[in-house]
Amino acid sequence: MPHEGESIMTASYPEADEKMIDDKAEADMETLIELIRAIRNIKAELGLQSRKVSAIAIASGNAAETVSSNAAAIKALARVEELTVQSSRPAPMGQCVSAHLPGIDLLVPVTGLIDVESELKKIKAEIASLEKDLFRVRGKLGNEQYLAKAPAEVVEKDRRIESELSEKLAKLQDRMKVLT
Repeated sequence: MPHEGESIMTASYPEADEKMIDDKAEADMETLIELIRAIRNIKAELGLQSRKVSAIAIASGNAAETVSSNAAAIKALARVEELTVQSSRPAPMGQCVSAHLPGIDLLVPVTGLIDVESELKKIKAEIASLEKDLFRVRGKLGNEQYLAKAPAEVVEKDRRIESELSEKLAKLQDRMKVLT
């Protein structure tokens, strides 16, 4: 390939310039990434990926400043129609789905966007399935003979599965409380 100067193959490996490292910028970017991810996850869970939604970020201090100054990027990347940044919780405003991030509480109003009854039915079916799986795994883990005979890796895998199922179950129960 045509080039000027020394070949990259023989050049020394670049060294980081410590003056260019900005911890605040990295923390701000992490906040933005988590907020956009949370909005997208809520939309995906509710089947609203193709729709623009409104979002309310309840934040203060640096988090509020970061969200406010990057609102246009958040709106574009998360497909949000309206993004409001507030320092305190708004008055009751109908059904909302929430997410809690470090320094930010996120609310996404869903009134009129989803069929609440069908969403509740879907959540109840998922909860029933998770409870069945959780009962089975807890039965294994509660059996002393199984614990004594099973390889340690298998028992550890079952404990990890129990933890994941419990976490999913708690999230679904929280979402059900929000919708009722």
